[in-house]
Amino acid sequence: ALARLREEAVDRALALPARLVDRVSTGDLTIRSTMDVGTVALTLRSAIPDMFIAAMQVLAIFVAVLLLSPTLGLWALVGMPIVVWAARWYLTRARAAYLAEGEAASEVAEVLASTAQGARTVEVFGLRERRIADGDRGIDRAYRAARGTLFLRSVLFPVTEFAHSLPVAVTLLAGGYAYLRGEIALGVVVSGSLYMWQLVDPLDRVLMWVEQLQRSGAAFARLKGIGLVAHEGR
Repeated sequence: ALARLREEAVDRALALPARLVDRVSTGDLTIRSTMDVGTVALTLRSAIPDMFIAAMQVLAIFVAVLLLSPTLGLWALVGMPIVVWAARWYLTRARAAYLAEGEAASEVAEVLASTAQGARTVEVFGLRERRIADGDRGIDRAYRAARGTLFLRSVLFPVTEFAHSLPVAVTLLAGGYAYLRGEIALGVVVSGSLYMWQLVDPLDRVLMWVEQLQRSGAAFARLKGIGLVAHEGR
């Protein structure tokens, strides 16, 4: 799958008409054919299998708690609405933010590539200050784009971390209250709390890879965009 993806990216780049190649920045094509392909490759190789395993672990833990005590199982779901809300908030904004980050990285790569390749021309025509200004603008745009995606992660991860810890606390409190009333055994409360503690690691892995999935989605869209440009050029 990765070999086909790389071959398709190269084929689409080579299929671009000459008049379009003259207008398309070298840095943009370089980023799309290297960094974007690597981002998609990481997702296919690591993110999807790891997320599948983590999701199965989460399901098994919730089933185990429900089998121990349906009451504790219902209390264990108290953090899920918060996770769903945070994930939806993040996903509605992440795609555009990561596309902007990729475009900004392409702009910086283009400035660096064109400056290095045309160093003699820059020197002869006295374009040094202009190239420096172009580079500064590209770096500033890339910095602001990276700050934008960092803000999304700074909201997603703290909220979900709180939502992960909430079921453990609620299970202990609700289970302890039920034990004092003689409704469930102490071993059930301890086991349910330990199961909820084991839930933290797979949920963390899923949410960590969600960010990679957004990067990969934006990278894949940029790779497919090469083919769209080539098709429109014909």
